Amino acid sequence: MNRKSLFVLSVFVCVLSGCTTNAARQIYTAYNGDKLMVSASEVGGYVSVFVNGETVIDNETMYSKNLTGSYKAHKVVAKCQIDPKVFGSDKQCDVYINEEYAANLFFR
Repeated sequence: MNRKSLFVLSVFVCVLSGCTTNAARQIYTAYNGDKLMVSASEVGGYVSVFVNGETVIDNETMYSKNLTGSYKAHKVVAKCQIDPKVFGSDKQCDVYINEEYAANLFFR
């Protein structure tokens, strides 16, 4: 493989990795026994958070300090971080429901 082909392939892989939708999910059991499915998706640094399939935070930038929303009168907060790497980055969000830790969601 010559250098030009390798360069084109590298650019193609970088573009694809920036456009990929990533998803994560985790089951959270509240103090009252309710089981909630907490999930999220991320595209290009923008995240959406879902509780039991219902959108609670819609397409907000991960660079914001705290992303907030609500689910059935419960306050939902997502604290996200991006750790840049040589190829791509590690992205994750800690989700809190009523100030109680509910999930740590990694985006792959």
